[in-house]
Amino acid sequence: MLIKRDSIKPYCSAKQAFECFEVAKRRKFHLDQINQDLIDEFETYLVEVKKLALNTKSKYLQTFMLMASYAKQKKLISNETFANLKINVIREESDNIYLNEAEINDLMDYKNPESSRHEYIRDMFVIGCWSGLRHSDFSRLSQKNFIESRIRTIQQKVGEKVVIPIHPLVKQILLKYPDGLPKCPSSQKFNDYLKEIGEKIPSLQKEFEKRTTREYKVETVTFKKWRCLTTHCCRRSFATNEFLNGTNESVIMAITGHRSQTTFRAYVKATQDEKADLLQKEWDRRYGK
Repeated sequence: MLIKRDSIKPYCSAKQAFECFEVAKRRKFHLDQINQDLIDEFETYLVEVKKLALNTKSKYLQTFMLMASYAKQKKLISNETFANLKINVIREESDNIYLNEAEINDLMDYKNPESSRHEYIRDMFVIGCWSGLRHSDFSRLSQKNFIESRIRTIQQKVGEKVVIPIHPLVKQILLKYPDGLPKCPSSQKFNDYLKEIGEKIPSLQKEFEKRTTREYKVETVTFKKWRCLTTHCCRRSFATNEFLNGTNESVIMAITGHRSQTTFRAYVKATQDEKADLLQKEWDRRYGK
């Protein structure tokens, strides 16, 4: 069975964190030394030394337990030892931005005659916003993926086949590239260029507050919205805009490839006011203004 690179990333990150913990403790730990005290010490290290955010800390601990569970299946640790292990996997909802339709249109109006790369990065980002595809998927799109007014592709991360209608703005973009979309840079480079573009968009100068629990305390940091632009904003923008426009959740999930409603809803970043507006529209439709 071929294991995808993206599938092992969480395990590599957790392993690296534990190796740093071993360096800090100046000793190596073996499977037969896994116990509750070790897990508690590892958690304290992640929080107080590495100063990781609550969700990152919980992700590492959860991955550590998955590896311990696999060790139990292989009879490398006893059932009794594993049964006595407890971890704290409390998570908080992440504060992340999405772009509303007006902001996406502002991006479409952006022009930089000095940089054709900026225009291409903008175009690919907008394709992502109106398809819900990850960078690993929209960066691989070619002519063979556009069939009968649909984007047809297999998601690289999860291996799911998705069929997506081509949004009018996406059709407009595709007309600019009759010979196929140019090669897309890595996600890190893409994010760097994206921020250069976002800095020039007036509507993205608004401030955004990001709250994170770190060292058992809630921190609030304020950013200009453009500073938070990343490729992952595409999926959040797609999910949130379709949610606000009343598209059925099961339809949106079929496009994004989410299997879990809980995971999907983490992508919907509508504000409380936007949710209230959505309810108000429904009441206006139901009862009349």
